[in-house]
Amino acid sequence: MAADVVDKIMTGTAGWGQLFQKHSFFTGGYKYYLTVLATSRTLEGSLMWSGLIESKIRHLMMKLENVETIALAHPFNKGFDKIHYCKNEDEAYKIAHGEEVPTEKVEKVDLQTGETAGEVKEEDKGAIKVWATTFYMGIELVPGSSGQIDITWALQEFYRMCQEWESYNEEIHCVKISLIRE
Repeated sequence: MAADVVDKIMTGTAGWGQLFQKHSFFTGGYKYYLTVLATSRTLEGSLMWSGLIESKIRHLMMKLENVETIALAHPFNKGFDKIHYCKNEDEAYKIAHGEEVPTEKVEKVDLQTGETAGEVKEEDKGAIKVWATTFYMGIELVPGSSGQIDITWALQEFYRMCQEWESYNEEIHCVKISLIRE
């Protein structure tokens, strides 16, 4: 963690170069990852919704670390924003719920401004848009742990916290958590 490196720099046991070393979060840092996908049908709703989800990830992390077989739940420091251009409502529903759609058009977006990366041609941009932010969390198991790990309670509590938001609308907002094994 950066705070640990800064502490070492201040005590003289490390140099500033260590603070700027590349991370290995996605390149072998963990065997298991959780993806937290926050989707919205509006740009305005997406900015607030993804911010809410990001603020609740700390709670999810603490709940996961209470599972006796999980040693560490480490969230990546930022989310990845995209806009999906959908041909129809069925495709939009699938994307919002974390399913892959082979014919979809997708590009990076800045949720603050709504500006896209220009990766999709104007004529390919369908009328139905789904705004998405994906957050990642690395999971480290207690050494010697084997078998299935039940994180159902932690996930249910996380979903409940997110859906208690006063502006939550299940027609507009969705959050989906998936497990990825390296």
